[in-house]
Amino acid sequence: MAGNAATVDHATATIKASHNTDDEKIVVGTNLSTTAKASADWSKAPDVQAGVAKIDATTGSLKANKDTVKNIRAQLRAAEGLQRKYRRQWNGALQQTLSAMTVFADGSAEVIVGMGGDVVSRSQQPTDVTPDNAHGIPVKESGQAGFQWDKGTTKRGWVVQWATNQNDPTTFSPLIAWTKRKYVLSAQKSGTVLYFRVAYQSSKVPEGHGPFSVWIAATVK
Repeated sequence: MAGNAATVDHATATIKASHNTDDEKIVVGTNLSTTAKASADWSKAPDVQAGVAKIDATTGSLKANKDTVKNIRAQLRAAEGLQRKYRRQWNGALQQTLSAMTVFADGSAEVIVGMGGDVVSRSQQPTDVTPDNAHGIPVKESGQAGFQWDKGTTKRGWVVQWATNQNDPTTFSPLIAWTKRKYVLSAQKSGTVLYFRVAYQSSKVPEGHGPFSVWIAATVK
């Protein structure tokens, strides 16, 4: 018994229940206050009463402010959702305005700039010119014939066509979309004269290309 009494005489108060989160603090503070006030020694411990009073006050503040934080977070989520909605609406309104501005300006950069818009810069696609310097070229293998031309300013490539008779459309090949500035045709009869021509690709005309160069004659190796 003496040993137990000594242990009690040196006891230090603590709370073993977890009290790290706000919810845990509210539960622990409420339980501690209720139990302390129900103790037979409550009326004889003014310092404990003062401490519990502070616990009661801060527990109430924690609970009230916790609810405030919860409500503010809900409001923030709602506000952020509205902000995303407003951004989409703004982008749509901008596109609508720019489209209307483009139609009203009817191609006039001056009108667009005068209304506060900027003008889209595009690389001009050749629609009324032909590739320069088309000419036949030496080939490496038998059965081949080919030609090449200057690159020019195109960014879309070219359209190539060949024929066995430049004056007979029935001998014209289908149009061949091409990205290199040299074209070599293979598997042809040696000594045959073939004719080649080239045009710039263009999306601005229904045909999909500008005017062709003159026919270039090349003999199959």
